[in-house]
Amino acid sequence: MAALKYVQGHLGKRIRVLQKACMSSVMENGITTMPNEILTLVFERGHRMTSGCAFAKCVSHVSRRFRQTSLRTTLLWSRLSAAYADTQIQTFLERSGQVDLEVSTRLPFGSAPEKIGVIS
Repeated sequence: MAALKYVQGHLGKRIRVLQKACMSSVMENGITTMPNEILTLVFERGHRMTSGCAFAKCVSHVSRRFRQTSLRTTLLWSRLSAAYADTQIQTFLERSGQVDLEVSTRLPFGSAPEKIGVIS
């Protein structure tokens, strides 16, 4: 009986190790088979749960598919800040399409106020 319990415990540990090893493959397969429309909804939800542009930049750098989907998700590019470089603002404006913009006029501590200009 003790030998059976030993084998059962050993197999249980081995099963848990294998489950952990397979988890990333299962997650990757789930994301790979997820329709782009659902991925877009996930991106939009992530955008709403964060502030600034970090989320948009992060998801656009994960993979080719994430980049293509994020570039078509106009909401991700709708946040503008006076702290952004002019080229970044222009890029975000192009990617945001016709969605409403969130504009922040706050500058990082120590920034010169004359950085704020008019975008034509």
